[in-house]
Amino acid sequence: MKMFKLLILRKLINNINMVLLIAFLFSNTIQAQNYSWETQDSGTNASIRGISAVNKNVCWLSGSEGTVARTTDGGKTWVKISVPNCDSLDFRDIEAFSADEAIIMSIGTGSSSRILKTVNGGKNWKEVFVNKEAKGFFDGFAFWNKNKGILMGDPIDGKLYILKTNDGGETWQPTKEFNRPSVVENEYAFAASGSHITVAGLHKAWIGTGGNKARVFYSEDDGDSWKAVDTEIIQGEPSTGIFSVAFKNEVVGVTVGGDYTKEGEGKNNVAITNNGGRKWELIKDANINFCSAVRFVGKAVVATGPANSYFSLDLGKTWKKFSDDGYHTMSIGNSPKAVWAAGRDGKVAKLKIEK
Repeated sequence: MKMFKLLILRKLINNINMVLLIAFLFSNTIQAQNYSWETQDSGTNASIRGISAVNKNVCWLSGSEGTVARTTDGGKTWVKISVPNCDSLDFRDIEAFSADEAIIMSIGTGSSSRILKTVNGGKNWKEVFVNKEAKGFFDGFAFWNKNKGILMGDPIDGKLYILKTNDGGETWQPTKEFNRPSVVENEYAFAASGSHITVAGLHKAWIGTGGNKARVFYSEDDGDSWKAVDTEIIQGEPSTGIFSVAFKNEVVGVTVGGDYTKEGEGKNNVAITNNGGRKWELIKDANINFCSAVRFVGKAVVATGPANSYFSLDLGKTWKKFSDDGYHTMSIGNSPKAVWAAGRDGKVAKLKIEK
């Protein structure tokens, strides 16, 4: 009996050792991944703030001076697309669903904020919504799927402005005023990368703010009602706060930001959540500079700002710089092979991951 117990014990120890070995090898495989940017020629010198990757071949971007461009060959060639009578508009966000269908959003007070849509690769554009609010100023939008999306704009009379669509952006309706989230004075969002607003699952949405307050607003009912959560992200100045929010699923999320007047600095500018955004933990020693975009890419989290780019393999707790190339905005399509970033002077690049 004693010998039998010893044999069982040895077998258990061997099994545990094997599990530990597999875990160690798997961990080393992840750690051995190298991240880099492969720069591409966008064919434009515009400031790019909007980008939307569809798959490893198709990606759209948008920016200042009415700029829209698209690649269908993985970035080997980018083709600038004309949007008639929009040369003066600044397209700060774009959402693409295929090589043919995309929706763009411009910013600015009054009618400068508008939404246009194409279903034939940019050959024709339809103006689907024009802001009529004198104080209105669009910031960014996000889509749960091809049909359902949500747009957020700067506060009007102390409340964030929310638009919704359920027909693929053909029509947009503002949410009821009493359901819009209230903000404190000089609290707003940054139209910096189109990623201060994000969605996950079937109904959940999150919005990051800045200025006097850096908070995350979350909704569990398609944006019809909201709850606000304080964060310790740097705040209190017009240039500080949350610039980007990303969720791996409906529970695990990361937010980044900082002070956009100090691109080469970073302090109290990363926070993580593991309960759907109901509470955020500040990562005080993240040691990353100002970042305006963050995305979950496979098993990693990738963040970028104008000065540098970083990755994290532990859901945002620790970070490593992988490039001195920095960008304003970033998007992931249907796989880690479909990640693009873009920024000032028409800079665009595709993420390369090597083991």
